[in-house]
Amino acid sequence: MNIVRTAKFWGTKWKIKFCNLDDDTYGDCDWENKIIRTRDHDLKDELLLDTLIHEALHACCPWMAEYAIAMMASEIARYLWRLGYRLPEDKDANQNTA
Repeated sequence: MNIVRTAKFWGTKWKIKFCNLDDDTYGDCDWENKIIRTRDHDLKDELLLDTLIHEALHACCPWMAEYAIAMMASEIARYLWRLGYRLPEDKDANQNTA
């Protein structure tokens, strides 16, 4: 599988990194440096999808409140999951680090 390493939000290129984060942090969005980081070791399935959407929404809508981002990300993730969206099984084989 080819891991996505960059994405464009509002015409600006962002780096996407899978890396070690604190135990209670699933992901973060560094607006200043244009980096989205997602925890690499134990996020699976719908929780990983939710986290990726959540951080992308922060990149797209930095003015939005956390509760709104969290609610939208969860609803979109649940919708996509029910439609059958899944990441390929070998996500861990091509990780990039911080």
